[in-house]
Amino acid sequence: MTLFFHLKADTEQKFREAPMKKHGYSKGSLKTALEEAIGDWLEKQKDQSTDSQYAISASEKERQTKETTQT
Repeated sequence: MTLFFHLKADTEQKFREAPMKKHGYSKGSLKTALEEAIGDWLEKQKDQSTDSQYAISASEKERQTKETTQT
């Protein structure tokens, strides 16, 4: 799969330098870092979604408990 996007010049420069330092100056280091970054971002979104679902569930339970005790 191929993706095309534009980054601010300073963001691109920093992103190009970091993988080279971590993975070395070899072919594929930028791709490896990008896959890692996307994976981390997706995991973070999943965690936030789970946290939001839990918060909604907890609020709903609290509301139901109040309704039950009032009747």
